[in-house]
Amino acid sequence: MHVRIAKYIACLLMVAATALMGMLVFGYMRHDSISASSVSNSHSGSTSQSVAKTTTANTLTSLVPALTATIDGSDVSTSVSVIDIASGKQYNAGLDMAFRGASTTKVLTAVAYMHRVEQGTATLSTQINGASAQTMLQSMLQQSNNAAWSAFNEYLGKSDLEAYAHSIGLSSFTVSDNTLTTRDDAQLLAKLYSHELISAEHSRLLLSFMQNTDNELLIPAALPAEATVYHKYGYLEGELHDSAIITYQGHTFVVVIFTNNQRTTIDDSSSRTQLIHALTNDVITQYEAKG
Repeated sequence: MHVRIAKYIACLLMVAATALMGMLVFGYMRHDSISASSVSNSHSGSTSQSVAKTTTANTLTSLVPALTATIDGSDVSTSVSVIDIASGKQYNAGLDMAFRGASTTKVLTAVAYMHRVEQGTATLSTQINGASAQTMLQSMLQQSNNAAWSAFNEYLGKSDLEAYAHSIGLSSFTVSDNTLTTRDDAQLLAKLYSHELISAEHSRLLLSFMQNTDNELLIPAALPAEATVYHKYGYLEGELHDSAIITYQGHTFVVVIFTNNQRTTIDDSSSRTQLIHALTNDVITQYEAKG
């Protein structure tokens, strides 16, 4: 009797031990499977991100050669800068030098004033040249009102305006002759669009003033109908420029084009407008290729 009981107990222990071993092995295998899957998914995500970054970085590799070829076909001094907002990558072609910014730097003046508003030392209702600051900002950007520009620059103080420009990274800006590079002007627009300089609300307000301006014949005229554009043109003696933020086919990018014919007039405005259109088309073509 005792022998039978002992054998029965031993049998039960063997069954229990086998079951326990099975659970441990199954659990280990399942854990190993889950871990391998997690590593695989993690690696896959990392690879996807790497591919995405590589794709973004290499998407516009043909842009600078295309812009350079168009610039080389012209007899005017030209500089172009493009910033892809998503990647932050900047592409530059043509002359790497400061141009007289003409009215394109009215955007800088507007941002500097709005910075004062956010510091609490000015308001949008402050009287500038007999009207509210908001009304005058719109007039300065949308109608390129020079009297408004002069009044804002006087209010800000030219030395303070230059100091502000340098503080936000526009090291090429010189207030005395209103010069800067396309690189810096493009950075200004990119930072404005990304709300890096002033609040989103104030950024949107200024951008709204950069639509439906009194001169839509330069960059805007070369864009597909479905593109959204905010821009500020400028012309002065031999300078003819346009600086724009463009949203097209899900991409947002900045395009700044400065041209100078080394004369004191823009009697070649027709051919230079065509040059600006051709350069804009070079950029659009690259983004259409990106899809």
